Amino acid sequence: MKFNFNMQNRKFFTYEEYRALVTKLLSSNSTTGPNQTAEMIDYTILNAKRTQRIEKTVQIEAAVVSQLNNIVQQHWIVLCEAWCGDVAQNLPIISKMAEETGQVTLSILLRDENLDIMDAFLTKNCRAIPKLIALDDAGEILFTWGPRPIIMQEVAMRLKKEGKPYTEEIHLMYARDRGKSIQEEFGQLLQKFSV
Repeated sequence: MKFNFNMQNRKFFTYEEYRALVTKLLSSNSTTGPNQTAEMIDYTILNAKRTQRIEKTVQIEAAVVSQLNNIVQQHWIVLCEAWCGDVAQNLPIISKMAEETGQVTLSILLRDENLDIMDAFLTKNCRAIPKLIALDDAGEILFTWGPRPIIMQEVAMRLKKEGKPYTEEIHLMYARDRGKSIQEEFGQLLQKFSV
């Protein structure tokens, strides 16, 4: 299926530009998106710390690096916002995977500035982020991923269905997982695109 969106006049960020944007916004006590409440800013502060920790500690597994170096050229577009905990947990790993190869370019878009794209890639009718859309050189959609590894998603959906809070449990799962689940999932996804 073709990625049929006009990409003119959209503000794309590299990972480094996105991180710089978040730092700049926090220095003026704000965050991304239209919701500028104290709660959203507090989430952004916490997420900036999470992201920094993950950047320092995550290692991309050798098997995943090997797969990344043997895939067709891909462009990964990731929709995100700075206040989102799942973005903080996953985007640094997605970025590191992209850095490991010359086969992947990564572009970041803010979800709330690109709702036409977001609404075409909903997760269970929700604007869940991060949402990664992988394209080939011809603009064909190869796969999508997000908002979190399947093991965390299943727990979140079960707790949500039971009417229980799930955020704390999911972040504990992320801490124990140390980036393994997302890498395993990408390893399986990328097998289909080996050259």
